[in-house]
Amino acid sequence: MVMASAYGYATALALNLTASVLSVYFGDAAESFHGPAQACTAIMPNSNSSVCHMLDDRKRKLIFGDLRGLQPQPEQPAGSIVIFGARGGDDKSDSSEHRGDTIPMCNSIIELGWSCLPLFYSDEVRQDLLQLASGVDGYISRVNPDVYEGISIPNYEELLEELGSMGVAAMPHPRFMQLFGSKEALARISNLRTGLADTVMYLDPESFREGFTANLAQGPRVLKQNRGSQGEGIWVCKLVDESLYGGAEGVPLSAMVQVTEALDNSVEHKTVGELLETGYEYLRREGG
Repeated sequence: MVMASAYGYATALALNLTASVLSVYFGDAAESFHGPAQACTAIMPNSNSSVCHMLDDRKRKLIFGDLRGLQPQPEQPAGSIVIFGARGGDDKSDSSEHRGDTIPMCNSIIELGWSCLPLFYSDEVRQDLLQLASGVDGYISRVNPDVYEGISIPNYEELLEELGSMGVAAMPHPRFMQLFGSKEALARISNLRTGLADTVMYLDPESFREGFTANLAQGPRVLKQNRGSQGEGIWVCKLVDESLYGGAEGVPLSAMVQVTEALDNSVEHKTVGELLETGYEYLRREGG
């Protein structure tokens, strides 16, 4: 669990990819699949092609979604990329379909002479995706560590691990995402110009109890669980009795705290002791 006042970082990856193994034509205004022929007609004759042809219409729609606006794939692509996404989440205007910039990203890659398709991940089609994507050159992961219906993030990360072990270039690799997707990064950069000196990482209940009660006495604090996005597991904590700020001995466990969750701005009032117990639950979880 990390306490901080702000959060921000940016990363960029560039990988050289090789070989052409996947080329599919869906058309500029493809909205849905009308049988295996349209979905799989241009896939090269290999195991990927047979897997695609065996998918029924429901699964094809579940995997590919709405492809309106996707440009035709190159006839002789320099290589092949898939972009993984997930239905749901707060980062889409239509939570049932692709992010607004996913199709334009695919088109930009296509304009560079590469084959590129967006694929929706869900646990139901995990094995289908493993077989479909096992022959591509690389993947781009655009699934935040959020809460989605029908999706287990550990299952998704295992899929990416398997693809990586097959030689599929990862952008980024799940182990890399785990390092930079966790709030631990905030504590690691606290002494840099881009960090905040009062950022603290609590690894066990004892350090949380002693450190948080002392820090809360100095002013409002933000608590963040180690992993999460879209405001999930982030709480703004303020003492109800502001006269308790500035105390050298920390705040008493009986002091009342106003707790605002960033996910939905819901507000609760808890004693410091009750808030600590909530934090203990997160610390007991793996990676908390």
